[in-house]
Amino acid sequence: MNKSYILLDIEKLNKELCNNRARSLKIIKRLQKDPTNLMLKRRLKRLKLDNENVYQKQKDLWALYKRS
Repeated sequence: MNKSYILLDIEKLNKELCNNRARSLKIIKRLQKDPTNLMLKRRLKRLKLDNENVYQKQKDLWALYKRS
């Protein structure tokens, strides 16, 4: 795989993480106002799992980039 394509994929993942962080902050602020909102808690949990998957993809892509 071409190194430039790998870097583009990593950049896309970075943007996704940035967007997820912004969403998480908004959800946390709303949860501070209404801590019993289960829907917000589920969204935050889903974002956390999504972030873990993105981190793993990034880690794999960096390993691939270093090998090529």
